[in-house]
Amino acid sequence: MERARVPTLGFGKSGWQQAGPDPLAQPEYYRSILSRRFIAWLVDSAILLVLMGGAFFVLVFTKIISFGLLALPVSLGFLVVPLVFYTVLLGGPGSATPGMRIVGITLRSWDNRPPDYVQALLRTLLHYATVVFLSPLVLIVVLCNGRHRALHDYLSGTVVVNCLPGSSIGTSDGQISVPPAKR
Repeated sequence: MERARVPTLGFGKSGWQQAGPDPLAQPEYYRSILSRRFIAWLVDSAILLVLMGGAFFVLVFTKIISFGLLALPVSLGFLVVPLVFYTVLLGGPGSATPGMRIVGITLRSWDNRPPDYVQALLRTLLHYATVVFLSPLVLIVVLCNGRHRALHDYLSGTVVVNCLPGSSIGTSDGQISVPPAKR
């Protein structure tokens, strides 16, 4: 059974020509992107909760065996877990966290390259900074643009798009097979 191909209109491994796909000309890249981003965030938060729970036990054990001498460095290490989680997964070959993979979305640089680790780290740091200091503004920005980019997406030069069948968007080598979205 052959899958339907979504026209890529020149988008390929070399990147889209000027900017990210236009939401009016190529709405398939942004269809249901807000709800997908939210579900991906929930899944990733659950995974991080488990990872942070494990890190907490390591922290407590380290505090006990060091008589509290390593409490500060280990506590700072505790803050690194989410940073490493997002940086490694978004900067890696799939350019997506487990939650993003489940819902069929991926992170791309503005010129359709997969983000490298530096850009993924920048996006992660900006995400936490904007959420902590500008929470309402982050939500307003997402709702007020056609590509549903968050403030940290703008500042880091990234865009979240749907993985489409027949498109190279999804991985750095274009080897992704995603079933078409239900309508």
